[in-house]
This record gives sequence, C-alpha cells and structure tokens, in this order.
Amino acid sequence: MASSAKKLKVQNSKDTREFQTWWTDKFGVINKGDKAVCVLCSGTMVCRTSSVKRHFETNHKSICQKSEAEQKELIASALKDRNKQSTSINKFVGKNCHTSAASYTAANVIARHSKPFQEGEFLKEAWLACAPSLFADFENKNKIIQRIKDTPLSRNTIKERILKLAENVTEQQKLDIHSASFISLCLDESTDVTKSARLAVFARYCVGNVIKEELIAIKSLPTTTKGADICTAVKNSIVEKEIDIKKVVSVTTDGAPSMVGKKIGFISLFQTEVGHSILEFHCIIHQQALCAKSGLTSLDNVMAVVTKIVNLISAQALNKRKFDALLDEVNSVYNGLLMYNNVRWLSRGSVLERFVECLEEIRLFLQNEGKIEQYPQLLDVMWLSKLMFFTDICQHLNTLNVKLQGTNKTIIVMIDLIRAFEAKLQVFRNDIIAKNYKYFPYLKKYINESDIHETTNAENITEKFISVIDSSIKEFSTRFSQFKELSETVKFIMYPDVTTFHTLNFSQFDWLEIEDFEMQLIDFQSSSIWIQKFIDMRKELELIETERLTSNISKDANNKILETWNALPETFNCLKKLAHAILTVFSSTYACESLFSEMNNIKDSVRNRLTDESSSACILLKGRVANNIASNGNTRGEDLFKVIDEFITKSKISYDKIVSLSTDGAPAKIGKEKGVVKRIRDKNPGLKSYQCIIHQAALCGKLSATLKEVMDSLVKLVNFMRSHSALQHRHFKEFLFECDSAYSDLLQHNNVRWLSKGQVIERFWLIKEQVTSFLQNLDTQGAKKHLEFVTNKSNMLVVAFLKDILKYLNALNTELQGNGKLICDLI
Repeated sequence: MASSAKKLKVQNSKDTREFQTWWTDKFGVINKGDKAVCVLCSGTMVCRTSSVKRHFETNHKSICQKSEAEQKELIASALKDRNKQSTSINKFVGKNCHTSAASYTAANVIARHSKPFQEGEFLKEAWLACAPSLFADFENKNKIIQRIKDTPLSRNTIKERILKLAENVTEQQKLDIHSASFISLCLDESTDVTKSARLAVFARYCVGNVIKEELIAIKSLPTTTKGADICTAVKNSIVEKEIDIKKVVSVTTDGAPSMVGKKIGFISLFQTEVGHSILEFHCIIHQQALCAKSGLTSLDNVMAVVTKIVNLISAQALNKRKFDALLDEVNSVYNGLLMYNNVRWLSRGSVLERFVECLEEIRLFLQNEGKIEQYPQLLDVMWLSKLMFFTDICQHLNTLNVKLQGTNKTIIVMIDLIRAFEAKLQVFRNDIIAKNYKYFPYLKKYINESDIHETTNAENITEKFISVIDSSIKEFSTRFSQFKELSETVKFIMYPDVTTFHTLNFSQFDWLEIEDFEMQLIDFQSSSIWIQKFIDMRKELELIETERLTSNISKDANNKILETWNALPETFNCLKKLAHAILTVFSSTYACESLFSEMNNIKDSVRNRLTDESSSACILLKGRVANNIASNGNTRGEDLFKVIDEFITKSKISYDKIVSLSTDGAPAKIGKEKGVVKRIRDKNPGLKSYQCIIHQAALCGKLSATLKEVMDSLVKLVNFMRSHSALQHRHFKEFLFECDSAYSDLLQHNNVRWLSKGQVIERFWLIKEQVTSFLQNLDTQGAKKHLEFVTNKSNMLVVAFLKDILKYLNALNTELQGNGKLICDLI
C-alpha cells in the first residue's frame, strides 16, 4: 500500500512539472513537448531546474566560464540559427538544367575571349542591372530576373565549366584523330609571363572532307628545353591523345638547334620513335625572315643609326613628349615613332617606314635640341639614299610575310608565294639597273628631290643596291631548296592528271605502301571521268581565288581539294594516300606563334598564377567549340541530327544500312517536322522508329491527379526535411541515430530517375513514425503543415497504396533494364 502511494506521488509530480521560460536565457534550452531541448547541442532532458543546470554546466563548461552578457549573446545566436528558415527549394525540376546550360555558354565565351574567370560574376551583375529596363514590358519579368540570379557564374564554377568543356574538346579530337589516316605536327617553344618554358604542339589531319589544324597540347618544360625534353613532352602528348605515332607524316619547327640538331635534336630523336622517315620542314615564314635579315646585312649600319635616333626620341619620356607635341604642332598624321623589336617579323619595315615619313620632323627636333651634329647621316645624300632603298625593299618583304601568315594554308600555296617573290626580285634588280625605280617609291621620290645622279657616287650607290638584291636572291634560292625539290610532288594534289611519274619524289614516302602507284597513275590518267573531276576542281578554285582577291571573301580551298580526292574510288588508294599525306603538311609554325600571343593575353602579369591546366583549357577552347548538348536541357532536333550526321559521316556508315531508330520519345527526337527521326527518314524512307519500352513503361506509371497530389505533398515533405535548413537536416539525422533507425535519412525525389518515386515512398514508409515524432518536436508553421499531411489517415492510405503499386512497377522496370536484350524478350 505504501509502495502504491509512493508511485502515485511520483507520477503526479511528473505531470505537474512545467517548462520555465527563464531557462532559455539562463541555460539555452527550449520546450519540446514534455522535454527540454538544448539549442547548443540538441541534447534533451527532463523539465527540472537541477537537470537543466547540470546539463549546461557539464556539457558547456567553456560557456559557463564566460560573463553573463557573453553567455546570453552566445545563446541568442544559437537560437537564431535554429529558427532560421531557408527558401531555396527548387520549384521547377528543369530550372537547374537551363541555368547550367547558360553557365556553360558563358564559360565558353569567357574562355574564347581570354577573360578572367571572375568575369562571370561581372556578367551576372551586368545582366541583373539591365534586366529591369530590358524586360520592363514582359509579364514574366520577375521570373527572368530570378533565373538570372539562379545562374551559377562564380569564379570556381566558371573554372570548372571551362575544364569540362576542354575535356569535351579533347574527346572530340581523339575521335577525329583516330579516324585520320595521316597526321602532321608543328611545334614551337616559348616562355610565358612567369618565365616558364611552354611547348605548343599542333596537329593537322583530314577528317571526312575537312582538313583540321588544331592544338593538341601545350606542355610546360620544367627544367631544360633540350631536344630530349621536347621529344619526351611530344611523346606524352601523343599518348594522351591516343594517337598512333606511325601515322605521323611530317614535323615543322622553327629551326632552332634543339629542334634540328643532327644527333640530339628533337627531329632526330622523334624520327627514331616513329620508326620511319618523316618530312622535316623549317617554317617558311621563319626562313623568309632569315632571308630578309641575311640578304640585307650590308645595310645594318643604316638600321643601327635609325634605331639609335628612335631610342633617343621615344625611350626618354621628356623627349617623347616634346616630339609628340612637335608632330601635333605641324599637323602630322602620326603621333610618334615606332620602337624596333628584332624578334617581330614586320618590325623593321614598320620602323623604317615611320622614320622616313617623319624624317623632316626628326631633323627639326634634333636641331631644336642641339643634337643634329651628332647625326650627320641625316644630311648625307648617300646615307639617305640607302635609307630610302632599305625602306622600300623592307616593305616588299613585309608584304610577302603578311601573305605567308595565317593558318590552314597548304604547302603548295606557300611555295607559290616564295617562287613569285623570287621572280619579283629579278624584276626589282632590272628596275634598279634601268634607274626607273618603279618599285621603289621612297627612293624615287628622294632621288627626284635631291638630284643624286649629279653626284660622283651615283654609280656606286646603284651597284650597292644591285648587290643587296643579288644577295637576297641567293638567300632565297639556298634556303628554300628543300621545298623546290618537293615542288613537283606537292603539285600532284592539284594536277594529278598531268603529273608524270618520274618527276615525283618518293624518298620520304616509301613507308606509305604505294608500290602500285605508277600503275594506278596510268589508269587514272587514262580515265576521262576522273580527269574531268580535277579539271572542274581547278575551275572552282579559280573562282574562290578570284573572290578572295576582288571582294576579300576568304573561303577554304583546301577542303575542296580534299573533297575531290575523297570522291575517287579505292582502286586509286595509292594516289589518295600520297595526296592525303601532302595535304596534312604544315608549311609554317604560324599557329604556334599566334598561340603564344594568345597565351600572353590569357596568362598576363595580372593572372600570372593561372595554372597550366586552366590556361591550356582556355587556349584549347579558342580553337574549337565544345559540344554542349549534354548540359543543355533545351536541345533541338537539328542540333542532335548535326552530331549524329557527323558521327555517321566519320564512321563511313550508309544511311541505307540503318534499319531502325529507338528514342526516348522526346519532341526533339520524334517531332513531325524537325525531329531527328524525320530528318534521318528523309535520307532513308524505310527507317523504322520505336519509342523506348522502358520509357513507355515509366509513362504507364504516371499518376492520376489525386495520387499525384499526394505524391507532390510527400516530395515537399522530403524537401522540407532535407533542404529547408542545414541545421534542421543535421538534427533530423541525429534524431534517427538516437532512435536506432536502420536508415540515416529520407531519399530525395528525382523525376528523371525511373525508380525514384517508389524508392522515395518506400523509405518514407519505413521511418514514418520517426518523421512524425520529429515534426511534432518542431515548433514552426512549416512543420505543422507537413505534420497535418503525415497524420491524415486518408493521405497515408494513398501512400500505402502507392508504395505497393510502385513496388511492382519498379520490379518491371528493373527487369526491362540492361543491354543486349532482344525485343521479343522485352515484349
């Protein structure tokens, strides 16, 4: 009896225990049901002052030791964090897909324009600033602005996007190079802004009817830049790109000793790795620049004086300002002199031209500064004659250099330009001998103004000019002898119908396995059909060249040549091999030179900490557009067909051989007018089209309006538990752990996953009791709303039904999945 009375007393004591509000400020606890919960550690205890105080002093000693004001501040902060609500739940499943596609596009633009990664944040700020005005008359203005805000354009995001796009480009290149029969390389080495040695490797190859010239690697050379170091870097690049090294036809370099050394130069070492002879070329543009330099050495003293005067005026700030003011005073069209840079191809000619144009102003400036006596050459008739001749000849050399520059130029075009200039040098020589000076405008003008013919040294100066031209003729003849030896062989790609076998040089092409070449050439030249194709091709090339010269419209003639060769049947395979090999040859390293200029823009003094990986990715994207279809949720049928058609062309698959096409049934695939199926059926009317059985099974599982409403409510509940607040989510997982649950969390729904609905409902059903208890402990409006859903018996009856029916549908879907299954088995 006493025991019963004691028990009743204890029970009554528990029932009358109440939460004291002052405990919150003093000990950092809040009321949850009949328990007190600590906001600092989420611990629970009975509602008793001694228990609350003991928990606070035992578990939060560091806070206990602080002053009362600091304790209150820390407790208030913890309360604020606990009650903080997040509003970041996605309303539309497809939204992320669109914003992701936009961020990829922005990243691609940033990379192609050599902009810093943080420019993405600038773009976003600019869009947001313009959007209110730009979309003021749009009904969905706020939605557009919100979409801009949701677009991820942070520095790290842009960097990741660029790296992924670069990976995409690399995969495209691997596919292209794998299908190419031959490949040529050009490479050059330079230093970036951090003085690191960078090696650029470009490849030229034929894919279908297109000749591609692309960067395949830009490597850092950690220490030395010897031939062995370069060879190792190139081999590693070839392995990374999965290139068959046996396909390499030629290598073009800048002619540096580390590249062309006989024993330990890159070419020698690399040819050993290739295992067969390769064509070795010294960049035509570099050789032309060397010809210009070597052929005009007798005029170096003229350039020395010009450089000295230019440096006096332009290198000193005060002198430069005075000279600029003088030019402005006399209404000159120029605003200063140009500084000489001996590594720039066009620098010498540009400096001389500006010097001659400003000659009178230069004399006046030096006279005003009292320094004219230091440069008597400016008043010397002979020296000035040399200056004018030097300027004229440099203008001709610069014109040639500009013509040689550019990418995607075949070796035959470059050889023709060099041959034409050699013929012009003979014309220049005859012009000087006849003293007409038709092609030397600066010299002619000066002679007419100064009456130099009346001086006793007139004949000597003429002989000097002839000697300079003769020296240039000799330099061009010597340096381009290798190209002349191959000129007839190179011409073969355009004139196979008139080329004789004995004029072709096969010394570097024996490995192509073209033993039947002579017999095939006879058969080809005896066929009027195939001969006519090349006659027609040359007519088209004439039209292309006429357009280029008259309207400055540049079209790629190389692809037309390749297309004609690809039209020949395989009975002429030896002829096609030689043509394809020649078409891949690099005639210059211009691609490398322009890349280093771009590299200096991308990795400049401000961005000097940019990693090799990031800088290489940016450079790679400037040369080719990445296929961004995977990240774009709004892909059109024409975009998909373009990719499919390119693949079919590369793989040499005939559309007639495609029997059927299965798709997921998306509008871009099965659209009546613009779908992929319609476009492929235009090429193959007999094509059968099927919609994926698994997709159709998933569509059969589409819920009715009532069931969908319950499913949507459950998805919102899961999002509330997982995404509403990071702190709340952490507390929920801790609560499951304390309850010894077999599961650590709810599953989040993904509407593009076939099994997602069933898995989400099954997991919820297994921990429904714990979810209900947790919601009961949350004192928020959101929690109360979801608690109403969970405690509604009708809703839970529907959830139970969905759990069972989706279990069977998921089992069917799993059986349908897998590769290599026959359609009869699936049916």
